[in-house]
Amino acid sequence: MSLDTLDCVKACCQILEDKKAMDITVLDMRGKSNITDYFVIATAMAEPHLKALNNSIQREFKGKVDLLGVDYVLESGWLVLDGFDFMVHLFLLDKREEYGLEQLWRDAKPLDWRALLDDTEGA
Repeated sequence: MSLDTLDCVKACCQILEDKKAMDITVLDMRGKSNITDYFVIATAMAEPHLKALNNSIQREFKGKVDLLGVDYVLESGWLVLDGFDFMVHLFLLDKREEYGLEQLWRDAKPLDWRALLDDTEGA
């Protein structure tokens, strides 16, 4: 079974919400980036929380979506899951502002991820 890109973004948002990630943001990168269509960005409260978010997303996609890779260096406080057409950026609280992805990509359109989830529930 394979999921389309927007279904993957929705699944990520649902997992992040269920696992109490903070400040979830989805950026529509189409036409802004050559590397991906969507960024899903969220903040973890601590290192174990960041690892739990990562594990939950990877478990959800196992056998459904081939993640190209996971990039994480402990000292960076920034974990990236690459799903090719979508990328999930998970930050520790003190690192999200430091890296400033939303500022770097401020011309990307934010999506209302809650509306995406509501649309899924109504289907």
